[in-house]
Amino acid sequence: MGAPARGDMHAASTARLIEGLTDAKVITLAEDCGGECQASVSKALTSRGCSSIAVLPTLRMVTAVCAKTAGEAAETVNAETAKIPGVLDVEDDSLVTGTKVDEEDREGDPIIPITDGNGKPYFWGLDRINQYQLPLDMNIQTQCYPKKGDGVEVFVVDSGCMVNHPEFSGVKIRSMALESSPYDPAGIDDRGHGSHVAGTVAGARTGVAPGSSVTCIKVLNDRGRGKSSDVAAGFEYVAAYKAANPGAKVIMQASLGGSGNHHNTVMRRMAGVGVIGSVAAGNDGGDACDHTPAGSPDVITAGNMDIDDSVWRSSNIGRCVDVFAPGHKILSVDIEGTLTTKTGTSMAAPHVSGIIALILANHPNGASLDVNAVKALLTAGAPMITDHPLAWASPSCNGSAPAPPAPMPGMPAPMPGMPAPMPGMPTPVPGPKGPGPAPVPMPNPGAPAPVDPPCQMPVPAPGAPAPAPGAPAPAPGVPAPAPGAPAPAPAPVMYPGGIPPEGSPELPQMPPQ
Repeated sequence: MGAPARGDMHAASTARLIEGLTDAKVITLAEDCGGECQASVSKALTSRGCSSIAVLPTLRMVTAVCAKTAGEAAETVNAETAKIPGVLDVEDDSLVTGTKVDEEDREGDPIIPITDGNGKPYFWGLDRINQYQLPLDMNIQTQCYPKKGDGVEVFVVDSGCMVNHPEFSGVKIRSMALESSPYDPAGIDDRGHGSHVAGTVAGARTGVAPGSSVTCIKVLNDRGRGKSSDVAAGFEYVAAYKAANPGAKVIMQASLGGSGNHHNTVMRRMAGVGVIGSVAAGNDGGDACDHTPAGSPDVITAGNMDIDDSVWRSSNIGRCVDVFAPGHKILSVDIEGTLTTKTGTSMAAPHVSGIIALILANHPNGASLDVNAVKALLTAGAPMITDHPLAWASPSCNGSAPAPPAPMPGMPAPMPGMPAPMPGMPTPVPGPKGPGPAPVPMPNPGAPAPVDPPCQMPVPAPGAPAPAPGAPAPAPGVPAPAPGAPAPAPAPVMYPGGIPPEGSPELPQMPPQ
């Protein structure tokens, strides 16, 4: 029986992927190995008996199958291949996995609401990223970023996407698989991971940046497994797009992890052509620096935070984490046409990708910003989650640190020499993933609590009526209700485990944001 055709479910089975790793190599070329050099390397590989040779010209990588002769060790093949002029390193191809999901509830875990008081879907991650501090205010809008990511290209390198999901109605989205991969060219998501991620980036209601354009590149199978060589080809597609369109604003979203030095090399070279990489830190509860591409200094690595601003227990941590973002029981797209919750740094990273899209869309020089400049805008004035900043859509409207609020009446002045944790306080911006974050300023118990800046605090309308006798006075800066205004929305309904007894929320209930 012959090999299954491309797109056949068996062609992309994990067993077939493992079988395809036999004698497969990922070859890193020298930084200065251009077109002629790459052609020379390809010719030399052919002379050595290698097959299935694919050059990734933008990233200066080559993938090939180089069989060993009888009695020859794989290490010998690698060493001999590395002697070819222009070759920098040779590694065995390997499996890459989508970051695993940890959603098991334990006693004492915060309860996550997935509906509001009216039974409509509620997206706590969108609520958290647009305000400085808790409690959540039920506002999921990013009115300070009116373009909503328009003009930004986000490439989701994952398990593909269900592009006909109702949540993607009106969203610029497509899904594909590369010709070199074993997957159907349509990039059909048979896992659900990529669709969920894309939904958080740009879903009509679930997404941070619904105005952005999304291209899903399928590199993972129905078990969340893929070959490193296929993933590298997906990254090449993104890098080549940016190289051919230098004026484009391009984000690469990857919630996956593997092994090998070439992943970090790929991240560095993608950043070199102007791609902003947003990746998941991983879910092993360990050091993100031990994982790739999470440990690369040339991407923005996201850890997973909970609804109470704590770090979720399975999130990788350490100096290679740049930011934290919501990642516990995130409500987004599934492949059944409804919504579902998933947990992990895989869910945190697309929040970051969406915020980056908001920033780049609003920035006049967004296409030329590098990774460190984007980190600075992403975290300017941000609150801290343990010792790392929250990735946030700054309510100051321009991505800079908001001005400190005026002291509230009756509140004592700050103690001399003790800074208060105000929104205007500059936040240390992570540089290359080196010595770790700067010390966190000590809060002053006597200082006024920080509040969100005026972008989210409307001014009372002229002529607004005074409160009724006996009614509590409104807090400073909060407008009195207009005559005939409806009562405030009820607090979100809390369900054990976050799941309402009647099942998932119906899609048509809430208009797009």
